[in-house]
Amino acid sequence: MKLGYHLGYWQSGPPEGALEAARLAEELGLDSLRTALGTEREGPSHLFGTADFAARVAAFREKRRPDFSGR
Repeated sequence: MKLGYHLGYWQSGPPEGALEAARLAEELGLDSLRTALGTEREGPSHLFGTADFAARVAAFREKRRPDFSGR
């Protein structure tokens, strides 16, 4: 089973503690980090501009599984 964490709806920026929650989710080995966006400018890719996150977003948009075999 794969587990993810939902950061909630971002109307005008990330909720308080979002970065810490994302780091903890990664440390715990959760598979994904999700949010409902009010605006792309303040979205998770703006705050968490990591390669893994970008790969997951690209895979989601292309409806395929991300490949992290090079990790």
